[in-house]
Amino acid sequence: MPVVAGAPNVLRGGSHSGNVGAEALISEGLVDNLSSDYMPTALLAAALRLAERGVVPLHTAVALITSGAARTAGLTDRGALVPGLRADLLVVSVEGGRPTVRMSLLAEESRDGDGAPVSVARLLKPADAAASSR
Repeated sequence: MPVVAGAPNVLRGGSHSGNVGAEALISEGLVDNLSSDYMPTALLAAALRLAERGVVPLHTAVALITSGAARTAGLTDRGALVPGLRADLLVVSVEGGRPTVRMSLLAEESRDGDGAPVSVARLLKPADAAASSR
């Protein structure tokens, strides 16, 4: 059974009702997915906060709101930036401790010849290929 913790719990520093804090569970590797039913902006902010505090590395924190969420929901066709999976890509900046989405590339906007959504991973060049094309 997947363990889901609240992203707002991370941002407030603990449970508002006295239950276990999400950060403690995440630091022990016990959480599969961060979610929020009432504050969707908390997802990205919580992932960044976890990395900033050194609770988990950034890639692990982001996985809690991407691949972890997909696995929890049983969505096997998404959740990671790999060829063959649906994927959206966000460019985010952090100013004054607050994340701001600057650009998004959505799978639904990238289609192959048959009109099927294309993973943005296919549109990205590997680092070594990008360097050699300069």
